[in-house]
Amino acid sequence: MNRNRVRAVLVLVATFLLGVAAGGAALRAISEDRFRRELHRPFPEAREQFMLEAMTRRLGLSDGQRGKIEAIFAKHRGERRRIMQKCAPDHEALRARVEAEIDSVLTPAQRAKHDRLRARHGRKHGEPRPSSPH
Repeated sequence: MNRNRVRAVLVLVATFLLGVAAGGAALRAISEDRFRRELHRPFPEAREQFMLEAMTRRLGLSDGQRGKIEAIFAKHRGERRRIMQKCAPDHEALRARVEAEIDSVLTPAQRAKHDRLRARHGRKHGEPRPSSPH
């Protein structure tokens, strides 16, 4: 009788631990999927969403507050886009100078790898960053 009770407790504990592990894995998979989807949004919108999520966690925003802040972001999105478009040429020139200086420090093998990384992120050496449609 005592052995059966110990086995039952061990099975119960093992079942509980497996449930915790499965739940944790599922939560992580859901979070990673959500993060991947956010990364494929236009950068300004993704940045706004990350800011909103951080504010929600750190400040404990209510659903109503979240909605109002989302509306504020949307209201100023066009203005932000116009300002960014004005400074884009200067920013791209600076980025190109910085990348050229970085390339001068790298070995040929590192430079080739760096070029592949840039291409992977949608840019070839010296090309401007793709503009956001939003």
